[in-house]
Amino acid sequence: MAGRLYESSNCIEYEKSDSESKPKINVRLSNVKLEDYPGVIPLSIDTGFDGSILVTDEVYRFFEIGELPKKYWRTYKS
Repeated sequence: MAGRLYESSNCIEYEKSDSESKPKINVRLSNVKLEDYPGVIPLSIDTGFDGSILVTDEVYRFFEIGELPKKYWRTYKS
């Protein structure tokens, strides 16, 4: 991937759970063809954010267009 652009659409209330509460933001994501994913994705704010996010299978399928064909995947022998 050549680069990443992050744009928050707005802040929302803290997500409440039994163990902790976390601030969240709603983000809009685009694939490599610059097509916007329909809707926003709520993400927890993490001060150790390294640029990776975990998404549902449905969301991943939208971004799969940016994956290399399987024949170009690295393979290793152990």
